[in-house]
Amino acid sequence: MVRREFEGEIHAVGNDALALALREIQYEERFVTLRLALHNPSEAPTLIERTGLLLAYGELELPPSSTVGPALPPSFSLAPGDTQELWIAYVTGDRMLHAGTLVVRAVRQGEAYTLPLQLAIPPAPVVHLDGAR
Repeated sequence: MVRREFEGEIHAVGNDALALALREIQYEERFVTLRLALHNPSEAPTLIERTGLLLAYGELELPPSSTVGPALPPSFSLAPGDTQELWIAYVTGDRMLHAGTLVVRAVRQGEAYTLPLQLAIPPAPVVHLDGAR
């Protein structure tokens, strides 16, 4: 496993209903696991649907395959001002050698859906035979 952590808000996007930050990536041979911080900056509850957390990689949009820790329900709500940290795994089939995009589509406040968020996910670092990166 190769692990990469991100300091501060370097890899982050947001809108009025949701701020999303990438905290860590764990690269495995056939999958990638993302540690995400989701924050509701608004004054209304934000509902996030699991099926809308997709990893666009190559020509595919991959759904979450599992979560580390408590199971991610089909949908969950963030109260105003709340932050939730999630670990979400995606099966890529091979080592993630090219950049991907986390696409967050199913976010709503009340009955209104927000515009999708897109967060760049960097490829796995190249590991040389001598162990250097």
